[in-house]
Amino acid sequence: MFRLESADKLTQEIVRELIIKFRGEDLPRLKKLKDYYLNKTAILRRPCVDPSKPNNKVVHPFAQYITDTLVGYFVGEPVSYTSNEDISMLKMIFEYNDEQDENVTIAKNCSIYGKAYELIYIDEDGNVRFVALDPREVIPVYGTSLDNELIGAIRFYMNRNLVFGVDEMIVEVYTDKEIIRYKTSDAVADLHLLDRKQHGFNDVPIVEYRNNDDCYGDYEGVMSLIDAYDTLVSDDLNDFEYFVDAYLALYGYTAEPEDIAKMKQQRVLLMDNDSKAEWLVKKGDSQGVETTKERLERDIHKFSKTPNINDKNFGGNTSGVAMKYKLLGTENIASIKERKFKKGLQRRLELISGILSVLSRPSFDWMGVDITFTRNIPINEDDVASMVKNLNGIVSKKTLVSQLPFVEDVDQEMDQLNQELKQSIFFANPQLEEKEETTE
Repeated sequence: MFRLESADKLTQEIVRELIIKFRGEDLPRLKKLKDYYLNKTAILRRPCVDPSKPNNKVVHPFAQYITDTLVGYFVGEPVSYTSNEDISMLKMIFEYNDEQDENVTIAKNCSIYGKAYELIYIDEDGNVRFVALDPREVIPVYGTSLDNELIGAIRFYMNRNLVFGVDEMIVEVYTDKEIIRYKTSDAVADLHLLDRKQHGFNDVPIVEYRNNDDCYGDYEGVMSLIDAYDTLVSDDLNDFEYFVDAYLALYGYTAEPEDIAKMKQQRVLLMDNDSKAEWLVKKGDSQGVETTKERLERDIHKFSKTPNINDKNFGGNTSGVAMKYKLLGTENIASIKERKFKKGLQRRLELISGILSVLSRPSFDWMGVDITFTRNIPINEDDVASMVKNLNGIVSKKTLVSQLPFVEDVDQEMDQLNQELKQSIFFANPQLEEKEETTE
């Protein structure tokens, strides 16, 4: 974690030193995490010691499975936003930026790298935009206060200069006032100022999302188990291939190479009474290998807190309560993710609300927007409908409607419900409604 007293300390020399330090200390870890998600595990780099023997490199996409499963469980259902005031402008901005897909990308980056970043900006048409940044290209800079305030951010990426045919690095420094752009070589020998301009947000337009307090990836703790599983299966396959063509041992029999070739061709052995032939094979412990594989697989799911969907004890006609117990570890992870992710979303809302005020457009109170997450699990809709029906009159209709899994926009559903109510016979004939109440 890089700390400075203020954004004014982000001089060219400091920016250069931070990039060099980040590329030397943090970037190798982030690249390794991404490689494992792309199934580029350690087994692929195993050298071939003996060219005469097989060297299988079997990769198992556990990292990809863990991330995709946890991300799907966490934000597979769209995040919903509700407020007592008009947030139609916010919904238009979300629709324009495809906010649901953006959330999935952010959650995926958090799962892989342990944290994610998002840039809020105004495009050439004057629209508010937000886009996920590659965590391997972003360096956050925090203040020295206890609240870990983000006082700046450095983004660096390689760019191909088509005029001169060379690769160069573009460095962007974001502060609460401006964006400063530099250009340099890949070696970061020196920074050359390109331009600097005001962005109008009056705050650092970078949103940070954390996966947990330690910024730890979801499969980072089981990478050694994944390596062990890959090695075990690869070596087991090597043994199988190496001994699949067993050697034929001939006892008390002398034959010329021509005789052996003729025997192989005619598939006949002509031997004396005292001669003996048998196959030499290696007796492997296949049961031991399978036991070890099962143990490694269980540990991978256990310590990553990811359910094994293929487990025979997992599926079936399981009740909602039993399913929650089976997903308890996953739910604990998702709860931590939700709290951290919500802080990022609130930061996004704050930046959008602030820039709308600067642009003199309809704004909103970002603190009054309620953010609701829904787990992406099979739901018995009959049970949910019964619960909503039983709570009618005890809990507000808006809260009850928000519990329905097929309702994405609660405010829109409430507006539609009110419109239907106005068109009903009781609303059109108040006396009839009054009479009905008296009869009861």
